[in-house]
Amino acid sequence: KDGSEFPVDVNLSFLETEEGTFITSIIRDITERKLAEKRQVAQLAISYVLAESGTLADAAPQLLKAAGDVAVAGEVRQAAFDALREIGGNDVVNGLRLLTGGNYDQTIRSSAVVALASLNVGAAVPQIVEVLSATKNEAEATALWRSLLNIRNAGPAITRGLPKTGLPDVRKK
Repeated sequence: KDGSEFPVDVNLSFLETEEGTFITSIIRDITERKLAEKRQVAQLAISYVLAESGTLADAAPQLLKAAGDVAVAGEVRQAAFDALREIGGNDVVNGLRLLTGGNYDQTIRSSAVVALASLNVGAAVPQIVEVLSATKNEAEATALWRSLLNIRNAGPAITRGLPKTGLPDVRKK
């Protein structure tokens, strides 16, 4: 109704009768299937990086590079962030802190701060405040808050670390 496009699967069936040819069609929205296929390809790409690395620690630099590269497909970047959360460790934490910096795209910064917070929410509060403060629109800010608040004990930790002045109102940006 709104004019947006989405992927569909169309099945046609023809039935010949004395009265003529009847055609039935079934049209299905396959958006979820296409997204699942993209996620699967992304996970396969990350699995390849992990398989080629001698250890998880060896894979971390390549995963951090993929996570911070705007030229990499969003699904692959997200799979890299997911893998980094699983690997953890000081090198990953330090790499994620770098990816929250202002010289990276806001989408990358947001994903990095969520991954960082999932590893140690208390230590990630300064980066959380920085990335939230830099968020330019309400939808992005809401999505980031939801992701952060899904992390265990994140609410109280973030509340304790917020500046007394609060965060900027993104509706004014």
